[in-house]
Amino acid sequence: GVCELSGLPFDLREKYGVGGRGPNVASVDRRDPAGGYTKENCRLILWWLNRAMINLGEEYALGVFRAVFVKRGEIAEYDDRMAA
Repeated sequence: GVCELSGLPFDLREKYGVGGRGPNVASVDRRDPAGGYTKENCRLILWWLNRAMINLGEEYALGVFRAVFVKRGEIAEYDDRMAA
């Protein structure tokens, strides 16, 4: 019931109607976009996060998110955890 990347819970309510897409509903993401929809290549993540990564890739999207937090002073520009 949670996003594999963020750990945030999915919105399981049916308020969006049939086929509706709220930002926090579950979405199937392929780790390797060129690969198939296999168990090894897929994970469930937030729909909006999947949309953010769909055109530019995971590393780019996560880099942008990190830059936002650095600018806001919420994380250091370089974090020792990233070096591991």
